[in-house]
Amino acid sequence: MALIEARQRGEVGKGVENSAIGSRLVGARESLGLTPAAMGAKSGMTCSAYQKFEAGHSQPCADDLAGFIQLGINANWLLTGEGPMLLADLHKEVVREVVIEKQVVRGATPINLGALQAILGGILQMMGDKPNYAKAAQKAVEYYQDALDEGLITPTGIGEGGEKAA
Repeated sequence: MALIEARQRGEVGKGVENSAIGSRLVGARESLGLTPAAMGAKSGMTCSAYQKFEAGHSQPCADDLAGFIQLGINANWLLTGEGPMLLADLHKEVVREVVIEKQVVRGATPINLGALQAILGGILQMMGDKPNYAKAAQKAVEYYQDALDEGLITPTGIGEGGEKAA
């Protein structure tokens, strides 16, 4: 919520968003029990590159976000502060209602991480040097749902989209 309020006040360009992401990265790293060097190495970057994110001096690009996702960090939480910190916590919810074709289905829904990473990466790439992370996360979820609805992907792999996916 603080990020949204800062964005409305026009403070996002002043490092508020970077520092919020940095603070969340510190929390995720500590939750995973990693040092900054280990977090950087396990997510595919140097320790100094990772430390710039934690300090709020730099914004993670799509490849960096993919590395954090591979460690089990929820990209939506990292970018917006919303939802659980770790992807594993998405599946620990006891009962979750998902509306599929006007029917309520109970239980956790699997997520095709590869597809979601590719969608988010494409959106961030299109946004250029100063992406709006909250909008990117929202659009990625919308496009992911559209790809599921069109049969281009499934929650567990590639769908039967055939030429539709090309």
